[in-house]
Amino acid sequence: MRKPTSISIAQDAKDDTGMFVQFADGRTFREPIIILEGEKVERIRQGYTCIWCFEDVDAPFPKQCPVCTFPMADMQTRLFARFYMGIDVPLTSLEEKLAMLDEEEAREAYDARA
Repeated sequence: MRKPTSISIAQDAKDDTGMFVQFADGRTFREPIIILEGEKVERIRQGYTCIWCFEDVDAPFPKQCPVCTFPMADMQTRLFARFYMGIDVPLTSLEEKLAMLDEEEAREAYDARA
C-alpha cells in the first residue's frame, strides 16, 4: 500500500537562498524550502523517490517517474546536487511548536494585565 510523503514548507527561511522563479508575465516568486525527514532525503539521493513529486519507485533512477513523468534517470542527480541544502538546525516538532506558541500567548496576556 502506498504511503504518502510527509513534507513541510519553511515559511520563515532565515537565509536568502537566492532561488526565485519568474513567470512570463514578470511576476517573481521565491522557491519554497521543502523540509523532509532524513530517510526520505536518502531515498531521493539514491533514486528510489522522485525529487519532483516525492513518489516512491520500485527500482532506482527509472527513465521517468511513473506518476509525474519527471526524467529521473537524466535529471534527478543534478537537481539533488543543485538544491539540497543539508541539515541546518534541529527541527521542532509540531507539538513543541504549539506548546511554545501557547506559552508565548500566555506570557503576552500576563504582560498586558500588568
